[in-house]
Amino acid sequence: PILHSYIIDLEFTMLIDCFSYKIFKTNLNFLYREKLINRIENIESDSFLKKVNSKTTNAKIFDVFENDVRFQDKDVNLIDYLSYQIEKELNLFSKQININNKLEISNLWCVSYKDTQKCVPHTHSNDKNYCFSGIYYLNFDSNEHQATTFYNNESLSESFTPQCDEDDLLIYPADIWHGYEGIVSSKRRIVIPFDVKVKSNIKYY
Repeated sequence: PILHSYIIDLEFTMLIDCFSYKIFKTNLNFLYREKLINRIENIESDSFLKKVNSKTTNAKIFDVFENDVRFQDKDVNLIDYLSYQIEKELNLFSKQININNKLEISNLWCVSYKDTQKCVPHTHSNDKNYCFSGIYYLNFDSNEHQATTFYNNESLSESFTPQCDEDDLLIYPADIWHGYEGIVSSKRRIVIPFDVKVKSNIKYY
């Protein structure tokens, strides 16, 4: 069903009204997208570096880290540059919803889906330090893939799936139920989810 889904345009971004919360959506125009896709596909061949069959998904999933040498391309670290672009959007988002603190990525990982692999509905609220979560659509064909589906609450009685394209970024509250229904496609659907926390101003000497 079509539910509570009017959109407010904000320059190149938008806030999607979904149930009792809003989803921030923008397009990153990430310059190294193809290079990052190639790196991820190569890493997937190394069984030591990936996690398979986690609690929420049967897709291939692995963590990435700041200054991760697997993503170094000459003088640019692909994953660090992506994180930098995401954090710029996080702080645009924080201003739009009147948060007085800066936001930063707490952790970030890669998930690669193929065929009917899916991600069961879940939240990221197990760690109270996370205020928001997000997902970046790195390798995504809107003709063959489906975007993340969001739910009204734990009952999953109502759902809403926003229209997304490759290179889109979504940010949403960490305690929101969301998942992905596997769709038959031989094309890889590669996304980069992340969690967000309020940036600490504490300085250590």
